[in-house]
Amino acid sequence: MKGIQRFLEGYQSFVDGWGTRKAETLRALANGQAPDAIVISCSDSRVIPELITQADPGTLFVVRNVGNLIPPVGSHNPSVSAAIAYAVDHLHVRHLIVLGHTQCGAMAATRALCTHADTHLDPAIENWLAFARDSWDELVADGTADAADWHDRLAEENVLQQLANALAYPAVAKAVSEGRIALHAWIYDVKAAELRCWDPQSGNFTAANTQSGAGTITAAQVRANDQVSAGISDATKR
Repeated sequence: MKGIQRFLEGYQSFVDGWGTRKAETLRALANGQAPDAIVISCSDSRVIPELITQADPGTLFVVRNVGNLIPPVGSHNPSVSAAIAYAVDHLHVRHLIVLGHTQCGAMAATRALCTHADTHLDPAIENWLAFARDSWDELVADGTADAADWHDRLAEENVLQQLANALAYPAVAKAVSEGRIALHAWIYDVKAAELRCWDPQSGNFTAANTQSGAGTITAAQVRANDQVSAGISDATKR
């Protein structure tokens, strides 16, 4: 019970502090939300989009799942697609961010599954991580699957691949073509507590700062990085 108690104490601190200072903001949110961005983030407890960006309530529409995955269109997994469609078509967000991170357990498990290592994973996890197969194939295509830093490279490839999947969603494709939404690729370095954003000039993820391009990546750049999959891979048809 000690663990639960600290959460209740934290809640009281929220009420006494932020909740009191921002009472007017909270009252306004009762009338509806108008977030600036949708963030597809990992469920990892170390990666908290609102904390990393110091975003107030009502500004980020966050979707969290194991591996920050966006299942391809036609994969019969509607949860993420419903959230994206709602955010784009009804909340009219101006930004779609995929936020991956270093030391991602989902990426380690994806590698193990794709190389047929003995993982002893629950079938539900295996079926879900099938949606990351194309990210692993991208790493293989790059020739870096056996590199010393394969783990971080796979997390980066996965961010870009999930954006490629997002572009196939009708709501996203239409919003991008009309210039109503921008795409962003981010990586959070857990050990360094550092956010890295996609840099189109170098083609790498570099440390974020207020003068950088916020990891903005065009649809053409996303497609150029998608060497492997133009549709739904066999793995995602399960």
